[in-house]
Amino acid sequence: MMKSIMISIKPKWCELIANGKKTIEIRKTRPKIYTPFKCYIYCTKERNQFLWSGKKYRYVDDHSHNMFDKALNGKVIGDFVCDEIYTIDCDSTGFFYKGKKGYIKKELEYNSCLSEGDIFSYLFPNVGYGWHISELKIYDEPKKLTNFKVKDNYRIERCAARERVYNNPDFTNESLLKGSYYCNKYNDFCDKCLTKELTKPPQSWCYVDELR
Repeated sequence: MMKSIMISIKPKWCELIANGKKTIEIRKTRPKIYTPFKCYIYCTKERNQFLWSGKKYRYVDDHSHNMFDKALNGKVIGDFVCDEIYTIDCDSTGFFYKGKKGYIKKELEYNSCLSEGDIFSYLFPNVGYGWHISELKIYDEPKKLTNFKVKDNYRIERCAARERVYNNPDFTNESLLKGSYYCNKYNDFCDKCLTKELTKPPQSWCYVDELR
């Protein structure tokens, strides 16, 4: 499994993240990998909202700008390390946040830049997740989606070297478990070699190869 994530975020939230005000991103799902992991930030395309990068700050508006400012919509603007994921449990009487240090409701509201009502209406009645943002890096030059690789499911399903693991073979790769697929040519997971360029942004997030 690829160990990095591409996450799609609207311009107004990208602005708050880039300026250090928003350090928790709330989502309805989470990756099936352990923290810490790297997340690449894709700034979505919005009709009347643009994320601009000036010389000293980043801001959102719907006006045209001079040649020294850059519109960052539709590009990968930076990355961060998600070092912890908080579970947000909603029920009919309220909701609770739980992290390594216990229940920390007010801190998560403040750091996500969302009110209690916003969070409740977005997640209720399901469990949600607060992705903690650390080691944030905003690129001087934003990157294109095509700079990133994702696994090519079409080629993987049709690969002649692909086999299913029906027992635990004596491989050096201990992560090959019963019921998964592996490559009988390289004794490794298929998505290590059968990849393709990322051409469409994820609706929420997706696994990607870490950028080299």
